[in-house]
Amino acid sequence: ILDASENLNMADFEGEDCWIGVDLSATADLTAVAFMFIRDEIPHFFVHYYLPQAALHEKRLALQYSEWKRAGALTITPGNVTDYDYITNDIMEVSQRVNIISIAYDSWNAISWAAQMEEKGMPLSPFSQALGNFNRPTREMERLLLSHKAKIDNNVITRHCFRNVTLAHDRNGNVKPTKQYAEKKVDGTIAIL
Repeated sequence: ILDASENLNMADFEGEDCWIGVDLSATADLTAVAFMFIRDEIPHFFVHYYLPQAALHEKRLALQYSEWKRAGALTITPGNVTDYDYITNDIMEVSQRVNIISIAYDSWNAISWAAQMEEKGMPLSPFSQALGNFNRPTREMERLLLSHKAKIDNNVITRHCFRNVTLAHDRNGNVKPTKQYAEKKVDGTIAIL
């Protein structure tokens, strides 16, 4: 990821096609929304992160979350759980400047959010987070990163997420990013994939 990190500006992609991946948190955890643009056959990624106010005081991660907030890498939503309206509003704002092709999301935890987005005419694509579904995008991202054919916005949380990835394997050789410990966040990586 360090080789792929660049200081990119999403405004430079105005009017272009965009694919979005959303990893919604269940309650008081990190939520990630990834935006992908393909220019000259090279995918460019930006990830926005959201966290509920109450999680800033979670003992294990308070310092880290505070640092990310100070760095401007984290949008804090009021209350005890992530306010999905912030995510909806941000995606709707982006949709005014780019051509959203598809929004992939895990339907397991997003029924009301998905209904709201569909009412707004957004092109949703449910994506199960089952291990087999992640094999192809995980292998493709590995290929892109090793061949230096991906650009990822220089974001402290995204770098943290990629550093924490370990791969879960099934007996068929499929892989999926996972984390060893709860405090090791991988949400940005999941949203990108």
